[in-house]
Order: sequence, then structure tokens, then C-alpha cells
Amino acid sequence: MRYSELAGLDFENVANLQVKWVWQPRYFEKMEATPIVVDGVLYSVQSSEAAAMDAAMGKIFWTFHYSVRRNRISI
Repeated sequence: MRYSELAGLDFENVANLQVKWVWQPRYFEKMEATPIVVDGVLYSVQSSEAAAMDAAMGKIFWTFHYSVRRNRISI
């Protein structure tokens, strides 16, 4: 179980949670990063794109596409 500051959430009422919004990423590759929330902004990364969105409403503030160099040397 992950940490939460939500004092009103417990094993008795967790079944009452409801989905408020869903973000459909542009790419359908697997996502292995855990999103983080800072000051109400949810940050997430996938494949080669980062995104920031309103954690309460799901509105996307910005996305950033980046290129990954494939010729990196592993040590």
C-alpha cells in the first residue's frame, strides 16, 4: 500500500472511491513510471513524452516530446 495523506480514506470506505477522469496517453507502450503530484499538478512520463495536468480535473497543462538517443553506451 502506498502512502496517502488522505485521513478520511481507510479500509472501511475505500470501496466508495469513484473515477473522476481518465488520461489516455498518446502511445500505447507500457508505462513503468509512477506519476507524482506537486501542488495539485500531476506529472507523468511515458515512452518519450512527459506531461503535466490538473490532478483534480485532468486538464492537460503541457506535454513535452523528447528524443531518446539509442546509441548510448552501457557500463
